[in-house]
Amino acid sequence: MNKSILMLLVALLLAVITYGQQGPGGRRQFDAKVQAKRSSDEMKERLNLTSDQMKQVETINLEASESMAKVFEKAAEDREATRLKIVPINESRDKNLKEIFTTDQKEYEKMKEEQRERMRRRRGN
Repeated sequence: MNKSILMLLVALLLAVITYGQQGPGGRRQFDAKVQAKRSSDEMKERLNLTSDQMKQVETINLEASESMAKVFEKAAEDREATRLKIVPINESRDKNLKEIFTTDQKEYEKMKEEQRERMRRRRGN
């Protein structure tokens, strides 16, 4: 009996936590710092970044993620309008990142394509 009550409480707690992470319209909230760190860490590992490059990458990714967070905050249900605002942010970030990567660090383009493919799969395209 005690195990059943404990399991029920754990399930309820998980449901509350999950619900609390959702933003308007049932979407998860966008955490700019978490996203920037995740992107930077992946780049560090896959591109073998130097410590100087890593500092620059972290700054660029954080600035881009914060800009995106502002767009998502104000985003209505119009996905196309939101996408049109995000595209220039991504282009600027890519341009800035490419300036600090060496010619040996071309894996970045492959990473971007893999990310696009993951997004397509999530949307069902």
